[in-house]
Amino acid sequence: MRLIATLVLLSLFFIGCGRALPGENEVQQPIRVTSFPMPDEDPEAEEAELTVLMQILPDGSVSNAVIVSGWVNEQWDQTVIDSLLTWRFSTLDGGNPEGRWHRREIKVQFEEPFIFEGGIFATDTREVADSLFRSLNRISYLQAHQERYLNRPEFSLELVEDHDISNYPHYIRRQLRSQRFNTVTRPMLYDGRFILFFRTGDENAGTATPVSSL
Repeated sequence: MRLIATLVLLSLFFIGCGRALPGENEVQQPIRVTSFPMPDEDPEAEEAELTVLMQILPDGSVSNAVIVSGWVNEQWDQTVIDSLLTWRFSTLDGGNPEGRWHRREIKVQFEEPFIFEGGIFATDTREVADSLFRSLNRISYLQAHQERYLNRPEFSLELVEDHDISNYPHYIRRQLRSQRFNTVTRPMLYDGRFILFFRTGDENAGTATPVSSL
């Protein structure tokens, strides 16, 4: 009887030795989205595809999110990240309290209106527009130099506040959304003239909201 018991213990010992160590050859548990507050997609809305990294805690909540590639603008990024922090995933196995980083492709749509503040320049010729673009790129703030441009005959300057850009063509709205403060856009042909936008701020930059997980 003692010999049989010894053989059983030895068998259990060798079986245990043959098993992989914790984490060795471990297949990571698939991560499933269980809750992601998303509005219905608007076929008329402008959209972009982003790649994001989300830190998912063991309970399935998101503690951190980072946009790693795709369309990026400092005024819109935070609205995307705030939305991602409300997502919920399936709970994770394992004892790591920091959870796991999860990479995912998402599609976002932009919500109008986008309110623009700054200066809008218009001129009839490409040469003048290019010259103005080079000059404005050397200026830190439009307000400090606006007097020199107000009465120049070769172009017009309009200073605007709370200017809704939603009625401009798509290519102009796209440029303005990616434009940083105190910078000027390259000349764009619009309504028979070349226009440039010098952005000084915005009253309400709108939101960029995830509408689907790719």
